[in-house]
Amino acid sequence: MSKNELIERDKLLDQLTKYRHLFDLTKDALNGEMARFNQIEQKATRMFAALTILISFSPVLVNWVVKVAIPPEGCLEYFIIILTVAVIIFTIISWRYLLGVLKTTSLYHIRIDDKMIQFFDNNSHLDIYYALARQIKDIYRKNLAITNKKCILLGHGYKFLIYNLICSVLLLALSILLYWFGSY
Repeated sequence: MSKNELIERDKLLDQLTKYRHLFDLTKDALNGEMARFNQIEQKATRMFAALTILISFSPVLVNWVVKVAIPPEGCLEYFIIILTVAVIIFTIISWRYLLGVLKTTSLYHIRIDDKMIQFFDNNSHLDIYYALARQIKDIYRKNLAITNKKCILLGHGYKFLIYNLICSVLLLALSILLYWFGSY
């Protein structure tokens, strides 16, 4: 091999290595985004299950409030009614946001079809790595948008779940006060 041929081969190997690294980086980013998507859905599933249990207690809560606080005789009863309504509203809002997270959504992926096989047959390693890296980058960007939307919905669902829990604790405290003062 001549010196020029060796230089050309080294340049080609450098480019091949460079685009292989680019391909690996984009593939790792895509895999990380898919893992993030799964984590968000798992968190939403757990929160949704907790909210479903809370919703099952709503009729008991409403029945108790009707017996104890209606008609309201004082400030405590008014606060109990307001907090009960807040708990129900926050539960429904949170449940709705989490349902949006759990809505069936498919992530994008690389299509393996005859066209892809033909592309592999007709191109060099360098071209294949570069084309795959570009395709993965585009898929990553689309999947990131899907996951970010789910993340925002999850954040809102979590926020209203916290509001629900705060109102529930206050409702429990007021119920204890009402019991302590002997109003029911």
